[in-house]
Amino acid sequence: MDAGKETLSKNRNKLQSWVSLRTLELIEERRNLPRLLRERRQQIDRTIKECLKQDRDAYWQSIAKEMEDANRAGNTRKLYQLLRKCTGKGNVAADSIKKTDGTIVSKLEDKLQCWADHFHDLLHAAVSTQTDLPQQLLIPVQPTLNISSDPPTEAEIHMAIGKLKQQVCG
Repeated sequence: MDAGKETLSKNRNKLQSWVSLRTLELIEERRNLPRLLRERRQQIDRTIKECLKQDRDAYWQSIAKEMEDANRAGNTRKLYQLLRKCTGKGNVAADSIKKTDGTIVSKLEDKLQCWADHFHDLLHAAVSTQTDLPQQLLIPVQPTLNISSDPPTEAEIHMAIGKLKQQVCG
C-alpha cells in the first residue's frame, strides 16, 4: 500500500467530462486570485456558475441527440449503452461470481479467494494422462508453468506502477 502511495501523485478532484475548457480556465483564474479581491472573485463565481449550467445543458443535449440518432438508425445497443450511462447503473452481472460447487459468492473476501483458487488451479494444473481421442487429434501438452501466486513485493509494485505511468503518459 505504501509503495502505491509513494509512486502515485496526489489525487485531484475529478472534473466532469462535460466541463468546457473555457469554464476550466475561469476556475483556474479564480483559484489564482487573491482573497482580497472579493468583488472580482464573486463576479467570476457567477460567470463560472453560468458556464457550468450551459456546459451541462449542452452535454445533455448532445446525449439526447445521440440517443435520437441511435433510435432512428435502429442501433439498440448504442441506445441502451447511453441509457445505462445516463442512469449510472453498471453491469450487475459482473459483480456475481459462482464457486465451483455452483453457489454464488457475495462477500469480497470470498470473491478474491475464488479468483485466487481459479488462477492457482489454472496455472498449476496437473497434466491429464487419460485420453479417449485418437492420437492425431491430441495437442501436445505444454509444460506446467512455474508462476508464483504469492503476493507481489514492493519492488514489483513500484515497477508495475512505473510501467503503467509510461503507457499512460507515453
